[in-house]
Amino acid sequence: MNYGLIIGFILCLIGYAVHTIIHYNEHNNKKINIPHSLFESLITLGWIGWFLMLFFEASIEVPTLLSVTGLLITLISLIIGFLGVITKKGFRREDELITKSIYSNIRHPMYLGLILIYIGLPLSLEKILTLLSGLFWIPQILLWKHWEEKELIKRFKKKV
Repeated sequence: MNYGLIIGFILCLIGYAVHTIIHYNEHNNKKINIPHSLFESLITLGWIGWFLMLFFEASIEVPTLLSVTGLLITLISLIIGFLGVITKKGFRREDELITKSIYSNIRHPMYLGLILIYIGLPLSLEKILTLLSGLFWIPQILLWKHWEEKELIKRFKKKV
């Protein structure tokens, strides 16, 4: 039994569950008083879990074209995600709607970057179980995007 893969999945599950609960409560106007550093630590826990999954999973040979496609998707995801973080100057909530740089073309570049890396990196490293775990993580990200979009519409009615 591959305990590293299982531990990685559990850590990722905990990180995503907490993140989703926080988003859900914010969406329903139930503010959770959690320090931002703790919130970021829990998100980091999820990332550590996901990378443990990548590290401990045995590679399964895939066609070279798929592996190279995964690498390209990974590079694109990193560019999109980092441009989102740089433009927003971090992960904190903004007082004004950001519409410059990458945000002028992509509404949620950090979420898109995250989704693409969940597809690209496991594909490029030939880690099929970790790729399939994206079927669990990606819908949660889309749910966060949906809730955040509703919040943005409320906060910036005329600008959205």
